[in-house]
Amino acid sequence: MLPPSGRRGGAAHYNACAGVFGHHGRWAALSGILALVLGGCAAVGPPPAPDPDAPGGACRVFFADLDRAVTEAGVRDGIGGPAEAHPYLRGTRFLQAFNDALDDPDLRVAWLDTAQQTDRDARALELINLGGAALQGIGLPPGTDNPWQAVADCGDTLRALDRLDDDPAAWRGARDALTVPDEYITWHRAAGIYPVSRWFIRAGVGAWQRGVRDTFESARPDDEPAYRYAPAGDAVVALDQASALLADAERDALGRPRLLARDWQRLFDAYAPVIETEGEAPHNRIGAPGQDADGQPVVDTSRPVVYTSVSSTRFAGATHVQLNYTWWFTERPVDHWFDLLGGALDGLTLRLTLAPTGELLHLRLEDGTHYVQSLAFAAPQPGSADSYATQDYDRLRSLPQSDGTRRSLFHPDGLVPGTERRERWFFWVAGVPEPGAMRQSHRHATAFVGRRHFDDPDLLERIFKPVAAD
Repeated sequence: MLPPSGRRGGAAHYNACAGVFGHHGRWAALSGILALVLGGCAAVGPPPAPDPDAPGGACRVFFADLDRAVTEAGVRDGIGGPAEAHPYLRGTRFLQAFNDALDDPDLRVAWLDTAQQTDRDARALELINLGGAALQGIGLPPGTDNPWQAVADCGDTLRALDRLDDDPAAWRGARDALTVPDEYITWHRAAGIYPVSRWFIRAGVGAWQRGVRDTFESARPDDEPAYRYAPAGDAVVALDQASALLADAERDALGRPRLLARDWQRLFDAYAPVIETEGEAPHNRIGAPGQDADGQPVVDTSRPVVYTSVSSTRFAGATHVQLNYTWWFTERPVDHWFDLLGGALDGLTLRLTLAPTGELLHLRLEDGTHYVQSLAFAAPQPGSADSYATQDYDRLRSLPQSDGTRRSLFHPDGLVPGTERRERWFFWVAGVPEPGAMRQSHRHATAFVGRRHFDDPDLLERIFKPVAAD
């Protein structure tokens, strides 16, 4: 079985901090980078307006107008924008894992289908957050009745016109255009003399990791937790059925199972963890995040919710399904005057790379820090537990506001406003944007030394080795 991994909302992560990796080649031209930082860069003008009379012109005008409105309203989804030349596609790091295999027609079609669906999903949320008034100013292409239909129909139209499915030059151009940039700010590293400062960062992070690892390995909690949260309903009885459901599923050319929404929910229900926290304090209760009138994050702890999403990873040449469970706390309390890590809102994501098991996963979290103190597969424990509901993670990308509008919990840069940590004043030299701040899925840089992301498709292969079967 591949081990579970957990992610803090900020830059400190259980498992994701298991190792640090360096890339020295990026610093061969440090002086040139510094010159760019100090001298500035040439301004790049806006792209030319699309010709409405060209083939597919009405669709290109629609996408351009929509992107302009989304940008002006500040509701661009944190996953990132579409490719300029292909406004109906958005890339992911998982898709990048197949960039060298797109000569296979079936794999290429599945790759393009996924990139197109990623854009449709993001645009659907952007349209909701944009609101009715702004939508009125966006003209619809002929034959479409609403912007959601226009996104779908125009995506199909332009994909066919661009011949991405069969023209090698076209799909190679799209592949290159969909490259997802990393989350690191290179000029921060240049200005912070990273080739020198990284050694101090490595030493500090290494000491922190050793302390967390020692606590994790020595912890044997046997006392009753302050709070225990268990999945609602009878989901725990379906583990064997869920395993069979996944094993029997048809898979697409990328290796991902084709399941209906209700089947994914059965999987989430079956593997949903029991969450225990120490310390009877409000900051150790999980809840549903929202925003106040000033756009600052708040958490309703009267409604325990765990947010779910599916991801995929590559390991030993195969694609593996990952179930993600994310929950939120009101804060990580500031423990002392020099506490760099405390601040408003705290979150943790448990990522399960699936393999058959017959028991529930129990997590015990430390008081205040919410670090994972212990993990264990065990039968349901006696004693009282608050039940939590599961909701799709995408709900966080469109939350109702007090004025009747909707906005994402995350800004277009993927960060949750108001969750800044003091550690940013010291660790900005690592190039991580706002170290410690809470951020959106797909926007997590997880290494202060080297470059690594929580959604890198080779993350497990960089940290773990497969165990040979007996």
